[in-house]
Amino acid sequence: GFMFFSVLIVMLLLCGLRGAQCGTDTFNYWRMAWGTYGGDIPFIYEPLLKFSRCFPLSHVVFCLCMAGLCYVPLMYILNKYSDNKCLSVFLYMATGGLFFLEGFNLAKQSVSLSFVLLAVALYEDRKKLASYISYLFAILFHPFALLLLPLPLLSKIKFSKPRIVIILGLSMFLGIVFSVVLMGDIIEKVTSVVGGSSFYIFNHLSKYSHYNYTYNVSFIGAMSHMLPMVILCLIIYSNQIANNLFYKMLLFGTVILCLNISSLFCERTAAFYTIAVIIAYPNSLKYVTCKQRKRIRYFCIVLLALYIYNMNAMQSLGRSGELATPIPYMSFITSPF
Repeated sequence: GFMFFSVLIVMLLLCGLRGAQCGTDTFNYWRMAWGTYGGDIPFIYEPLLKFSRCFPLSHVVFCLCMAGLCYVPLMYILNKYSDNKCLSVFLYMATGGLFFLEGFNLAKQSVSLSFVLLAVALYEDRKKLASYISYLFAILFHPFALLLLPLPLLSKIKFSKPRIVIILGLSMFLGIVFSVVLMGDIIEKVTSVVGGSSFYIFNHLSKYSHYNYTYNVSFIGAMSHMLPMVILCLIIYSNQIANNLFYKMLLFGTVILCLNISSLFCERTAAFYTIAVIIAYPNSLKYVTCKQRKRIRYFCIVLLALYIYNMNAMQSLGRSGELATPIPYMSFITSPF
């Protein structure tokens, strides 16, 4: 338990104390704290900004607050609901969404993901009011959390192994062959209905309608994103886990990822479901056979190799100056601007 909390606290501090060039949006968060940010600031940030400005280095305090909002719920969730906390932390770092590294780039989405997972966990515990409050926080931090609205209905679907294989295979086929760009179409239709609304969530969502969502990914690139999640869904399958809500979330997220593989935000949108992997995967181990356990161990090795590859790729981009990446890591002391 001590090691688990220590690792997450270190991750929190790394995220909160990052430098201006460590992550794509970090400098914007600093400018919010300084009061020099030119864009709209979500009202949910106002209490954090007021608190941060009570201290020297307000920009660092603000980033620490955001990191705390991400990691404190995560500590609670993993401590209470995960059967293997260390494996959960590894999956948080190494699975396709790279949730840990994206916390340096997409702070508000990382906070939203933690509150989404907390909402689902509380819903499973039949703590409905607390679940709804947590989900509301998730939406206020990032409008993509609205994608989770169909979950109560989707969770009623019963799954068998053949059905899962067909669904995943068909999703991959449609995503690659027909280049389905669902997210852009959905956002465009929603914003055409609610465009100009003064309601914060709809107003926030409408800014994503200006992106070009088409993303020309190669076949190998598409498979490298899809296959790890598809294989994961299949190798942890058992009759006992098939209708677990966290497993269903992971499955739905993988389908969203496959269908949107040609979309700019494929993993960002799928992440609101695939974040469940950090609970579904560890909790499946008590149900699988010895043969499945061996496959799962090999899969973890492959995930680790992919993680190292991604870290190396990020480091190359960061050192070349092409992108403000989390790797190589820089603190606010070594990268003040």
